[in-house]
Amino acid sequence: MRKLVVIAGTRETEKALLNQLTSIFGKLIQFEGYAIDDGLPKKFKNELILYSFSLIEDEVENHIDFSTCTIIIATRTVNYEFIDRIFELSPGQKVLYVNDFMRTADEAIATLKGLGINHVEYVPYSRESTSLPPGINVAVSPGESHLIPDAVPRKIDIGVRLIDLNTIMKIISHYRLSDELSIDITNRYTKKLLI
Repeated sequence: MRKLVVIAGTRETEKALLNQLTSIFGKLIQFEGYAIDDGLPKKFKNELILYSFSLIEDEVENHIDFSTCTIIIATRTVNYEFIDRIFELSPGQKVLYVNDFMRTADEAIATLKGLGINHVEYVPYSRESTSLPPGINVAVSPGESHLIPDAVPRKIDIGVRLIDLNTIMKIISHYRLSDELSIDITNRYTKKLLI
């Protein structure tokens, strides 16, 4: 049986990514998920491991036998299920974009802008931030609403960022799935975007 170990920073991200992968791959791959916040229970050997983002590398290095494991670092994208919440914001409005790290906030903002969702002015913010920029009354966060400062009156959760198609294709390639299965999987991925 094919197996993929997913390691995420938080339990919420782990759960969202496992749900996404299961909906795309079905029973073709068995998934096992871990959140760094909960600790990693064992040393991984002979596994395909998917990191939810590159910043967790240092936190997991003592739990992985790199000589026998293959690592894929996920590229993440917008959760399209909740993206309409950003479109409801006024053009030109300053919006605090809150994520767990400044780097992931910057990456998420770049993704939004790359998708043409740039009618608002995003201001990156994370738990690393030392002060709240003045004049901001709305904050957007991908599943990290608990990090939004209390001083911001309107809080919008746009859901955990999901795995992008490029990462899905890396998983397909690793397991050398047939073209027919690959087409079916990419169709399921695309369907999830449209529904």
